[in-house]
Amino acid sequence: MKMKGYIPVSTFDRDVNGAFDYKSPFDWSSSFSRNDDFKSIFKYNSASLTLDVDYLDTDRIKENPTTKTMRFLTVFFCYLFLVVTAPFTFWIYLKRISKTERVVLFRLGRLQPVLGPGITCFLPWIDRWQRVDLRIKQFSIPDRKSVV
Repeated sequence: MKMKGYIPVSTFDRDVNGAFDYKSPFDWSSSFSRNDDFKSIFKYNSASLTLDVDYLDTDRIKENPTTKTMRFLTVFFCYLFLVVTAPFTFWIYLKRISKTERVVLFRLGRLQPVLGPGITCFLPWIDRWQRVDLRIKQFSIPDRKSVV
């Protein structure tokens, strides 16, 4: 049985008069020159943007008093909520680590550097952490009879 070798691939372009032209649309001879006569399968129309200056004049626009009052109340209650819940959030975010403990921190599942003694900040729903005690633990092993 005779083994066949590789057959060379044809370099002939079958779609000579097609819609796609694989030449570069950019003229690289000068970085500041603009070449507007490139070929594309899409048609672009040049549109001019006109701005009405009177419409953009913000000095003449007056805010409705009801809208202004609602905006003020919304901002006020947001700040009030922040001030009232701050002690609880600090209790959740900040943890005190003693000198005989370390904390192993996983942020979004990736191991972060081990945190030492002091006050550290954890981000709930993002961080998972575990305290590790560095003190030596001793325990007694009960006597057993050995079978030889």
